[in-house]
Amino acid sequence: MRYFDHFFQPIGWQEKTFTAQDGVDLRYGMVMPRGPAKGSIVITTGYGDCIEHYFDTIQSYLSRDYAVFIMDWAGQGGSAKKGSSPAASRAFGIGDHVAHLHEFRHSIVAAHGPEPVILSTHSLGGQVALNYLQKHPKDFDAAILAAPLIDFGLSPQARAAIRIIFRYAALAGMRDLSFKGGRAGIQKQAINARKRAKKDEPVRIDLHRTFFMLAKPVGAQDPSVGLIESLFESTARMNDEQTLRSIQVPMLIGIAGRDHIVNNDSIRRAAQFLPQATVAEVVEATHGMWRDHPGADKSWWVAVDSFLALQHRGAAPSVVPPAPPFTGP
Repeated sequence: MRYFDHFFQPIGWQEKTFTAQDGVDLRYGMVMPRGPAKGSIVITTGYGDCIEHYFDTIQSYLSRDYAVFIMDWAGQGGSAKKGSSPAASRAFGIGDHVAHLHEFRHSIVAAHGPEPVILSTHSLGGQVALNYLQKHPKDFDAAILAAPLIDFGLSPQARAAIRIIFRYAALAGMRDLSFKGGRAGIQKQAINARKRAKKDEPVRIDLHRTFFMLAKPVGAQDPSVGLIESLFESTARMNDEQTLRSIQVPMLIGIAGRDHIVNNDSIRRAAQFLPQATVAEVVEATHGMWRDHPGADKSWWVAVDSFLALQHRGAAPSVVPPAPPFTGP
């Protein structure tokens, strides 16, 4: 494979749209490996991401002989955004994403994807994943959560106050109100986090930055009161010890040592209660673990490969060896 090919649509790529039961149109893509498939990887994204950001991740899974399926969340990428149709007239929250992923899993992946089926996600997608795995524990054989948003980096007092403000704002009819420029602020954080990777991966980082900055057709809408309110409700639930203990799916959780977007301490705490969680800390990684600089990228894929190998041997995950610090090319 030529270097540039890794960042674009793989051979055999199919991109389509399906309409969920609530009438929302969701863009998805899928591709099969050239030989027999070991199983299926279902990729979901972080906030503001789109399918195009993950072509290199898709290519990496394909090279490991997995069929790959990926969906844009409602409000992002090529999926319906608020106001784009009568069915998309409201703000989307965590519950909507869980419902849409459930339909994708059972209407698209079930029809085309070989077993086992493994969920692979990132950041905000990790919060959706935990909700999903608790509600539908039999749908995925395992899960890989890179830099998952388990909680915000706030004091308990600030968290409680903000949660109340957004709850009452939603109840007062402001659920669909968007924060103009909110997406741009999150973009800035993500782009700054990736600057370290540009020295060694200039093409990859510039492409991702271009996709991220696009307003149309693949950009994300600004965050709404409803999304933020649902996130505070969801993160409170997913910090509860008994809730976490009830999620029995084997999972690999990636922690980026240089992550300034999600709260790493909350990830470590959650992993202590998740019965079948393996933690891989990649000390030199930034928040974008699926598209980091070469040393961190290699360390993360070593952990992923080790975890996948355990699933195929039918063993419960144990401990992934700590990733060595990146010392340069």
